[in-house]
Amino acid sequence: MNQEVVKIILQTKRDIWKNKELSDLVDDYFENSLLTLDFCTSLDACLKRAGHIESIINVALRKFQEEHYGVSEEGSVKNYTRTLEELRNFKTAGDPFTSEFFKVFNSVYAQQLLMLERLQAKKRKLDRKLRKLKAWRKVSNDIRSGFCISFDMLGGGGCRHCSTGCDGSGSCSCRATRINGQMA
Repeated sequence: MNQEVVKIILQTKRDIWKNKELSDLVDDYFENSLLTLDFCTSLDACLKRAGHIESIINVALRKFQEEHYGVSEEGSVKNYTRTLEELRNFKTAGDPFTSEFFKVFNSVYAQQLLMLERLQAKKRKLDRKLRKLKAWRKVSNDIRSGFCISFDMLGGGGCRHCSTGCDGSGSCSCRATRINGQMA
């Protein structure tokens, strides 16, 4: 589990739990993290079995060298019984990656793909909302500008920023009319 993600979730938990979609997404993230942890545990067990199998192979190789290069009676045939015994142990040990490992792997893989699809859908939805907000901001700025221009044209006020009716002498309380102590 990514500690940074958990930290962000904890910092924004009130906002997350208010939004059902986001709350479901966070729940899925935690479930996905638990599945990933199960996968890592299964992988660790498989790697330990693989290490055990490697040691069996190393013992078999050592036995082979001892039997092959060892002293034997004149004219006797080398039968490599200890080497064959270790190779049988290797065969008995089997594949270190069990069917259980592949079940967990496929489950995590499917869950990761599902999570990716949900995140992409959420991103597309948020991108659409952001585009709409930008459009509304532009429209509202245009309306406000048009209103201010119309108001000034009708002689509604002296200050072009706050419409307080100041006379331009600098006595307006609007901060926008002053830049470095001068009238804008």
